[in-house]
Amino acid sequence: MMVQGHTVDVLLANAYRQESSYFYHLWLYVRGMTAPIFLVTTGTVFVYLLRSTGQPLSGNPRWRKGVRRAMLLFLLGYLLHFPIGSPSVALQLPPERWVGFWAVDVLQLIGSGLLLLLFGAWIAERARLREEVVYGVASLFFFLAVIVTEYVGWSRWLPPGLAAYFSSRTGSLFPLFPWAGYIMAGGVLARYLARNFPAITTLAEARRLGIRLALLGGTMVSLFFVARRIKEFGVGSEEFWVVNPDLFLLRLGSVLLLITALVLVSVGVRTVPSVLLIIGRRTLLIYVVHLVMLYGSAWSPGIDRLCSRCLGIGPSILSALLMISAMILLAILYTRVETHPRWSGSAVRGWPARLWSRLARRSDRSASHR
Repeated sequence: MMVQGHTVDVLLANAYRQESSYFYHLWLYVRGMTAPIFLVTTGTVFVYLLRSTGQPLSGNPRWRKGVRRAMLLFLLGYLLHFPIGSPSVALQLPPERWVGFWAVDVLQLIGSGLLLLLFGAWIAERARLREEVVYGVASLFFFLAVIVTEYVGWSRWLPPGLAAYFSSRTGSLFPLFPWAGYIMAGGVLARYLARNFPAITTLAEARRLGIRLALLGGTMVSLFFVARRIKEFGVGSEEFWVVNPDLFLLRLGSVLLLITALVLVSVGVRTVPSVLLIIGRRTLLIYVVHLVMLYGSAWSPGIDRLCSRCLGIGPSILSALLMISAMILLAILYTRVETHPRWSGSAVRGWPARLWSRLARRSDRSASHR
């Protein structure tokens, strides 16, 4: 969904982006669902694994892994938007050239979300609260506060790099409001699953979980359509509705309905195809590489410079399939190289120690010679 959405968006000509087209609206809806699915899944998996050790946060090794992962995401996110290839020249760029660099994309958002999940877990432990309550309150806060945060002139009060996290008007695609709400909602789902469904082994358990998720997801989707009808009747100011504070109901409800379908389908699955596991473990690699190929970077041109919205429907779909195939092949090749005896395990991780040992031996020989 992620790869095809970006590829089609880069290549599909404007003539085929018709508001009256049912298929175009369906594609927009599916593309709009990609980020919520990814963010809810991120929060669910991270919190589930964090608490799977049964240890408090202070003695849990996974919080360090979470912090390291967040720092990596921040680094990659900003490198993808670095304004120019030469760091020395970058210091001489005017401030307006740095607007795109400070803009918050999905990598910075996920990095922030991981830190917020850890902070929420810390608060829950210190205040002796249930984590799902902390995450639930935080989720609603990020979803609903966008009504206010979107209209605050953050750039007047905060540095541009910090202001970008609070509003899309700074140029950010994924500011904390409302997008961090999906990650926090994933934390709620993780705690609910861990407490009530630690292992789903029977169809009856799957149905019970599926019914509960389907009822919650269906209620959210229904409330979205109710809110849309209220909007059509002119209730509330135009400024209130322009940021679509009710859109999270449709997206989060749709994610829950999708999870419901996956729960019911997967209960009978005993083995997962290895290619799916490989793709799941290489999502960060796939994300970075396909973005660089499509949009370019400070060090390389992208496909959008050569063919920006220049193809018809058929060629765009074919290009998306080719890009998906290329990313799957990349993930498989990367995994094979990583697991190769020459490169895997201590053969790679131990190279700093081996290098230091060689330098030390050379130094000892030089000292004895002198």
